[in-house]
Amino acid sequence: MWRNYCKGGVEVESAPTKVATEDLRPNEQEPEKIAEVADQSDSVVSGEKESVAALKPSKKKRGPMKPAMQPNMFEKSSCVDRPAPELPSTEGIEYPRAAAWSSSTVTELLTDPKGRQLFHCFLHEALAEENLLFVDSVDKYRKMTDPEEKSKFVKDFLGQTSPGINISSVAMKAIQKQADNPNPDKSCFDQGAKEVYKLLENDQFPRFRRSDIYLKFLEALLPRMYAERWETNFQALLGNQIGRHYFRRFLREIHAEENLKFWEAVVEFHAQPDRSVAMQNMARSIFQEYFTEGTSNEIFLPYGMREMISRRVKNKEVDMTLFDGATKHIEEILKNDPYVRFLQSKEYRDLLDRLK
Repeated sequence: MWRNYCKGGVEVESAPTKVATEDLRPNEQEPEKIAEVADQSDSVVSGEKESVAALKPSKKKRGPMKPAMQPNMFEKSSCVDRPAPELPSTEGIEYPRAAAWSSSTVTELLTDPKGRQLFHCFLHEALAEENLLFVDSVDKYRKMTDPEEKSKFVKDFLGQTSPGINISSVAMKAIQKQADNPNPDKSCFDQGAKEVYKLLENDQFPRFRRSDIYLKFLEALLPRMYAERWETNFQALLGNQIGRHYFRRFLREIHAEENLKFWEAVVEFHAQPDRSVAMQNMARSIFQEYFTEGTSNEIFLPYGMREMISRRVKNKEVDMTLFDGATKHIEEILKNDPYVRFLQSKEYRDLLDRLK
């Protein structure tokens, strides 16, 4: 029942393997693909009429939003005190589109003007905005044809920007070799761009999917009928990112959050290639965190089930089915009591009142 669930980030009836959740799915994009997304920064909707105050449409009417000026990553003053980018409006976008970002890649997110702008806002708050600016700037460098312009770009980077960009010594040396070249090689930034892009994909993008700024944006778009459906469909609650967010908060209050955390860890486990080394490593990590006696996230399973999983992990008999029995058991625990109490909670009722 686990392997045919929710690829698009919207609710479904059956139990999941790939929910629109905070799963980290490394996707090594080649540097050339960066060019496919960088131009999207210039297409952020210029006719938006309202910014999102607290990520909800503002009642105050404003004039048309002008495209945000691209920060100059080579100006030291800009690096120290960049103005916060404007939050995207919730106009012109529906919930399924925004929910799909959580199961997408950075490339897919950045091709969506709304997604790109929200991710930019997150990076600014996380003090990591320079990574996206670096990727965009490198793409512009690749398109330069004037040798003097390219040479100035390389020197400006080495003189002012390089300390703020987290790239390897190998990548830095490739750039430094072009410092005195009157016509620098266009490929000199390729290794650095690839490393920064991986950082966006593997570290900052997963944190974005769990961030308050993204969850609040989703909540502002969530139709009331989605939340009402949770009252009669437990799987719909688990399959909805906002639903899980509020359910997790409730479980934390009753000291049962580890059950949902395990459930989500298994979703991430199912995102790995079957029988791969990555899947084996994740299986060991899950076992250590949720099956080891005395840990803060220990879950309680029947003895025979725990021993079977332990044996398979030790013998490297790891595949998609490893945690199926445990997951079904945990779902029953969550459904029998916490789910019923959650539906009666003030948080859930308040959420319904806020939704349209």
